[in-house]
Amino acid sequence: TANVLAGLTPVKGKGITIVLDESKAREKIALDAGYYDSNVFIISAIDIMTLINELTLNGAEVISVNEQRITSLSSIVAVEPKIQIDGVTIAAPYTIKAIGNPESLSSGVYLKSGMIDKYKGIQLDISITPSDEIVIQDYDASVNLQYAMPYESEVQ
Repeated sequence: TANVLAGLTPVKGKGITIVLDESKAREKIALDAGYYDSNVFIISAIDIMTLINELTLNGAEVISVNEQRITSLSSIVAVEPKIQIDGVTIAAPYTIKAIGNPESLSSGVYLKSGMIDKYKGIQLDISITPSDEIVIQDYDASVNLQYAMPYESEVQ
């Protein structure tokens, strides 16, 4: 299980797929404003991090965003209007896969004042699909630890 948690091996299992598509909401903003600005974005890096945290709190064992495996070393940053995960630039629509109990994961992302609740009332397309088989690939970035070294305890 350590290799799974570290993201070193592809995994499959029950879970959910969430798709966040902001294209209709962006069109509405453009119509309301009278012009289209390609730098307008709705879903932020903080929203993606919030959703990852909500999924984790509700039992997600493994998560990916647009095929980027999330690990304890993952970085998620805004490179507006897009997002970078571990140095890979991703853009909407965002596809989040989470392996865990589909019912717990689905109900968990609808928490009051959670990420999805935040976008009620705008035309953000959100789909949540449970599945008996979600496949998440292994972590694709290199891990170069400079300070953490393996340690073997002398206590037997």
